[in-house]
Amino acid sequence: MNRDGGTHVTEILPASGTVTRLDRASARLFVPQGPDKGKSTMLGGQTVTVGADPRCALVLVDSTVSRRHAEDRLEKDLVHVRDLASTNGTFYHNARVKEGSVPLGGEICFGKTRVKVVPEEVSVEAKPHISDRLGPLIGRDLRMREIFTLIEEIADSDVTVVIEGETGTGKELVAKALHDHSPRRGKSLVVFDCTNQPKDLIESALFGHIKGAFTGATTARAGAIERGNGGTIF
Repeated sequence: MNRDGGTHVTEILPASGTVTRLDRASARLFVPQGPDKGKSTMLGGQTVTVGADPRCALVLVDSTVSRRHAEDRLEKDLVHVRDLASTNGTFYHNARVKEGSVPLGGEICFGKTRVKVVPEEVSVEAKPHISDRLGPLIGRDLRMREIFTLIEEIADSDVTVVIEGETGTGKELVAKALHDHSPRRGKSLVVFDCTNQPKDLIESALFGHIKGAFTGATTARAGAIERGNGGTIF
């Protein structure tokens, strides 16, 4: 109710007709901080070199970076990283790696320089699903059917998905639809509600424990991470 006693009706903005999608054929190595802040280079099917040598695709002035420090190549949803016998090493999750794969959104450290793998985004026309049902989800609304299409498109990927919405809007049903349309459908979908976990037991609930690990641990228990191995954790 507004001040003059009239009824206020909020106007609904029309749908834009376009949505943003991840371009799985390209990504970017981006330096978020340090002396090389803001530098970046594109990743695609080709191999790019990171180092202090001016001929590298991503040239870093950090003195802890070798002239030819590492090679990177995008392979589907992962960036394949190979250290080129650098002096100070290449690190992922604080572990020194000679060769390995980093997911989109992950961070790699070359010497002291932290580099983020940023997925590229493209704007495409929103396409509503032909059906008003997708697994446990039901909706005739145009926006809902656009979400159904989005779920089918990203379900094949192993990238982390953030589902936003107020309580009761069906976030868990969206997670189930994603799982049921993914290559992980034959494995478990584990729902873990952090808000219902006591602070002192959340580590055990996530990672499990052995018998006698703490008072009350009368049997061994597999955590949510182990139960969801190969499947999906929501």
